[in-house]
Parts: sequence; structure tokens; C-alpha cells
Amino acid sequence: MAAADSADGNVEGTLPDGALCEGQFSEVSNEDARQVAGVSPMMTENSVASVAVMNCGTGRVLRCAIARRQWRQFSYGECQDQQGTDYSLVF
Repeated sequence: MAAADSADGNVEGTLPDGALCEGQFSEVSNEDARQVAGVSPMMTENSVASVAVMNCGTGRVLRCAIARRQWRQFSYGECQDQQGTDYSLVF
């Protein structure tokens, strides 16, 4: 994960089935995060939104909306793969 105050960077994680995911995130407006990612974690007025796209192996791509508090690391997020399976992110 990139530094907490970065507006963009690399991201990686692991799905519950053990698949490794790699991708990039970019800071966006809260409204854009909801529209681009297709999922919507609870965004408050003091949260900063980012969108991440991660490749998790052949045919598995996650689109994620990630929220963090200003000047802090990421806190939570929601993802969805192209089959419509939802995932919650925990940091």
C-alpha cells in the first residue's frame, strides 16, 4: 500500500480463497468513487475516497471504493468482481 498521504499508488491484497491481487488506486471525489467502483462503503464528510482496480488472477478483476480519514491510512472499503461478488476490505 502507498503512503497514507498519497493520492495514488499501488495496492495488493489476498482474497478469502487465497488468490493474490495487485493493482493501483487513485484518489477521487466521494461521488465518483460510488459511480466508478459500483459499490459504496459508508463515506462520511471527513473521509477521502479512492478507487482501486486489482487483478486477482485469470478472469478476476476487482473494482473497489476505499475510504480513509484525512492524514491517516486506509480504513475500510468495498469491492466487487465482474461476476457481481461483493468483498469487504479490512485494513
